[in-house]
Amino acid sequence: MSKEYEVISNTQFRFLNSFLVKINSRALHLHDEIELGVVLEGEITLRTPPTSYVLSQGDCFLIDSMDAHEFISNNSTILSIQICPTIFNAFFKDPPSLTFCTTPHLKNFFQKKEYDFLVFLCTELSQSYINYPYLENQHFKCLSIISQILFLLEKNLYSPSKKQAEHTTIKQQKNKLRSVINFIDKNYSTKILLKDIAKQENLSMSYLSHLFKNSFGISFEEYLNNKRFEEALTLLSTTNRTILDICISTGFSDLKYLNKICQKRLGCSPKAYRKNYLLQENRIAKVSFSTEYRLSKDESLTILNSFKKMLLEKIQDTFYFDSIIKN
Repeated sequence: MSKEYEVISNTQFRFLNSFLVKINSRALHLHDEIELGVVLEGEITLRTPPTSYVLSQGDCFLIDSMDAHEFISNNSTILSIQICPTIFNAFFKDPPSLTFCTTPHLKNFFQKKEYDFLVFLCTELSQSYINYPYLENQHFKCLSIISQILFLLEKNLYSPSKKQAEHTTIKQQKNKLRSVINFIDKNYSTKILLKDIAKQENLSMSYLSHLFKNSFGISFEEYLNNKRFEEALTLLSTTNRTILDICISTGFSDLKYLNKICQKRLGCSPKAYRKNYLLQENRIAKVSFSTEYRLSKDESLTILNSFKKMLLEKIQDTFYFDSIIKN
């Protein structure tokens, strides 16, 4: 199973991204942004090591910044909203923390009417985001909805008695993890030892080892080898470089080990993988072992409108929706 650090690129807003995606699998990954999502069609399994959650249509999930997660489903559709944790740093003198310290499945933390409202706000925000280049007055509408969403999350998820100490500890852990991952991303092609990173980050080897295990469900060595293997597959499928050259440039000290890990993961040698990849007509599966398809503007709006109609029919008596619907 691959693991990756994802860099979110926003084309419409500096601190916000939203899209609809049909997904069969999304390999274990993490990113700086908090991710709020809704299952629009089908059922997905969301894994945040070491726990898995089964989510059905209408279920809403939340993934904190720098929390490793993966999706497994059968061509289900999810709405994803990714918000930069520093979105309001310039607005507040003492910015609130956007670390929520909760399990991803949100239903049990909300009263039903507020939970339904949260799901509705997610669809409204995504719809406004998608329409932003085409309709007027969508920028402040998006900002307004983000504020309402974060208000509901803070109201229902924060525990005042634990807030300060717990959030400070988690923030420190995630900053350390981010620093270590950035170091690996830049230096995976060289010899990297756990003790060297621990010394550089002023951490004990035991602490760093547990940090990886708790964050990814795997050891430091496994994470490093996964990173190297991902890069090797990328070079195998996109360049004409020799397999030995690829082996050396991605940090594997032995060609036999690259052969062994490729055989274990893919059931074939690096040479066979390159040959099979080049013969494939349909290359939906990126070398990250993720199979997903981001929907177009028209596809997204069609699904959102259908889902919102179903949602409003189910909860049409909820007073929270009156002002939103009229607009």
